Amino acid sequence: MTLSLVSGGRDNDLFTIEENVLRAKDVDSLVAGREYIIKVAIINNQGSTSKVLSFRMPSIEEPGTDAPLTISDEPELVQSEEIIVQGSSLAEKLDWLRVFVNSNGNYAIEVGANESVPSHNFMYSGKNNIIITIRGDALNRTVNSNFTVGSGVTLVLGNNIAFRGPAAGNGLISVASGGRLIMNNGSLVAGNAADYQGDGVSINGGAFTMNGGEISGNRGNGVGMNGGTFTMNGGTISGNSSRGVNLSFNTGTITMNGGNISDNKGGGVSVGRGTFIMRGGTIAGNSTASFSRDYPVYGGGVSVINSGTAFTMNGGTISNNTASGGFGGGVYVYNGGIFNMNGGEISGNTAAINNDDRGRGSFGGSGGGLYIVGGGTFRMSNGDISKNNAHAEGGGIYADSIFAMSGGTVSGNTAREYGGGVYVRYGGIFNKTGGTIFGYASDANNGNAVKESSGTVRNFRGHAVYAGSSDNVLKIKETTSGPENNMSFGAQPGQSNYSPAFSGAWDN
Repeated sequence: MTLSLVSGGRDNDLFTIEENVLRAKDVDSLVAGREYIIKVAIINNQGSTSKVLSFRMPSIEEPGTDAPLTISDEPELVQSEEIIVQGSSLAEKLDWLRVFVNSNGNYAIEVGANESVPSHNFMYSGKNNIIITIRGDALNRTVNSNFTVGSGVTLVLGNNIAFRGPAAGNGLISVASGGRLIMNNGSLVAGNAADYQGDGVSINGGAFTMNGGEISGNRGNGVGMNGGTFTMNGGTISGNSSRGVNLSFNTGTITMNGGNISDNKGGGVSVGRGTFIMRGGTIAGNSTASFSRDYPVYGGGVSVINSGTAFTMNGGTISNNTASGGFGGGVYVYNGGIFNMNGGEISGNTAAINNDDRGRGSFGGSGGGLYIVGGGTFRMSNGDISKNNAHAEGGGIYADSIFAMSGGTVSGNTAREYGGGVYVRYGGIFNKTGGTIFGYASDANNGNAVKESSGTVRNFRGHAVYAGSSDNVLKIKETTSGPENNMSFGAQPGQSNYSPAFSGAWDN
C-alpha cells in the first residue's frame, strides 16, 4: 500500500507522510483530544482511491519529539467519487481522457461492445496519481489493441474485459517505469501473435499486481520482465508458447503469493536477473523439450541462471513439470544462481531422455526434481522433495555444484541409473546437517529408489544418495539417512573439488 497527501483535507498542512508513516511537522503545535482531518490517496492491490480521515490525537508523552502518530484502525472514511469516462466508443473515451484527465483522479472506462482501437499510451504529461479502470458492461467485452501504461498512471483491468492481439512486439500491455498495472478477476490478456517478444504483459521497469484473471495463449511469454516488480496474488498464467514468467533483462523482483503458472511450453518461470520469492501458489504442468543434443533444455518448472539471482521458496508447489531432452524437470540452477527452499513442495516432476533427431543417441534425463550445476547453490532448510523421476541420474536432486541440506525431507523419488534421492557428481559438494533422505531398503513406501523403467530395483546404486564415481572416490547410501545420520562429500574449505573429502553415515 502507498499513501500520499492530496488536497482537500482541512489539516493537511500540519502533517507529512514519509514511507507510508504519518508524521506531524511540529508535534508541539498539536492538541491532544482535538479532531484532525486530512485527505490521502491510497493505492493498494485492489486499486486506488482518495479518502478523508478524521481522527483525534492521542496524548503525547514527550512533547517536541517527531515520533510517528497513531491513527485509529477504523477512522471515519469518505470514499471519493469515481468518474465515468464519457463517449460512445472506446476510441472516444480514450480521447476524452486526453483532454479531461487530472492528477489524483479516479476514472472508469466501461466498454459496451467488442472494439478494435489503435495502440494507445496512457501517458499524461505533468499529471500523476491517476487511476483508470477498464471493465466490460454487463457482458464480456473484447478489446483488440495494445496499451502502454506510463509513469503516474495505474491501469486496473476489471470484470468482463479481454485484451487480445494484434501482434505486438512489446506485450499487449506494456508497463513503463513509474506505471502500474493491476489485473482483477474477470479479466483476460491473450493471443499476442508477434514472432518476437510476443508477450501478454511486458514490464519495462514498472509494477504489475495480478489478483486474478488470466494471461494465456501468447506466442511469447505470459509475462516478460525488463526490470520492475511483479506480484502474483491469484489468477492463471497458462498455455503460452514460451515461458509463463521470464525475468531476463535488468534486475527485477517477483513475489508469488498465490495463483497458478501452468502448461506453458517454454517452462514455467525463468529468473535471469533479480529475485523471486514464492510464498504460495502453484507452478505446475509446464514443459520444455529438445530433440537435438546440441541444444538440451533446462528447467521445466523453474530456471535460476545467473550470479546474483536468487529464488526463495517459502511455500507453494512446483509440480508435474517436465524437461524432455534436458535437465531439471522441476528446477534448474546454474551459473552462480541460488535456490533457497524453506518450505513448500517440489513433486512429481520429470527429467526425460530424448533421442537426437540426427541419430546421435539419447541425451538429457538428469535431475527429476532439481539440477544444480555451474556454480549454482541449493540450500534446503525445510519442505518436501518427493515423487520426482529422472530417466538417468538424480531422481530428487542432481548436484554438480553445491547442495546444503539442514532440514526437510527427500522421499519417493526414482532414478533409472544412479541416485534415487540424491546424485552428487564427482566435483560437486554435498553437506547434510539435518533433515531426512529416505532409503529404499528401510522404507519401500516412502523410500527413494533406483529402478529400471520396468520397475526392477537396482541395488548398490545409491537409493538414498550416490556421490562421486567408481573411477575415483565413490560413496553410497542405500538406507534412510535421518536428522541424526548426517554426511558430507566433496571439497571442503581449502580443498580442491577434485580431491573430495567425505564423512558421516555412508554405507561404505
